[in-house]
Amino acid sequence: MKHTRLSLLLALALLLALFAGASLSGCTPGEGNNRGGGAGKEVPPQAAPREQVSPEEAPRIGFRAPAFSLPALSGGKQSLEDYAGSALIINFWTTWCRYCVDEMPLLQELHDSAAGVVVLAVNVQEKQEVVESFINSAGYTFPVLLDEEARAAGAYLVRGLPTTFAVNARGVITAVRVGAFDAKGLAALVESALE
Repeated sequence: MKHTRLSLLLALALLLALFAGASLSGCTPGEGNNRGGGAGKEVPPQAAPREQVSPEEAPRIGFRAPAFSLPALSGGKQSLEDYAGSALIINFWTTWCRYCVDEMPLLQELHDSAAGVVVLAVNVQEKQEVVESFINSAGYTFPVLLDEEARAAGAYLVRGLPTTFAVNARGVITAVRVGAFDAKGLAALVESALE
């Protein structure tokens, strides 16, 4: 009887631990608030292959941020090089990820604050129309880049959303946050980018 009860308690503890870990890690494809068009899309294997990023190129704190060039929601293309000399907060997100959506007002506040940091919101694998509708309806004005094929997300080894990188004015990654941040967490990222 004692052995069965102990086994049951251990199994319950394991399930609770797994549930807590999943709820803290952020969104994965197929979950979230399903705001039209993007729900349920798995990241294609060719979009973000781990084996194509060499250890020297893998994004790490203290190393240069991987270069990218992506279509901007406002038109044209923008690259990481366009922001040379600027501290950056690069946020990988989707409209269907509830944690990503929850962060957007904080990113807008940062964008409006002129804190010396540029916000780059990189939308992953959603159609321009879906992203444009979401951004316009919320009134966000920070730069939004479209990573429809997840090439930039692959270069940054993004495995969960949201994922946020702090990059200093020299183009070096100073911090990485996988999962949602609150105001205090975003402030730490900003402080890191400004170092």
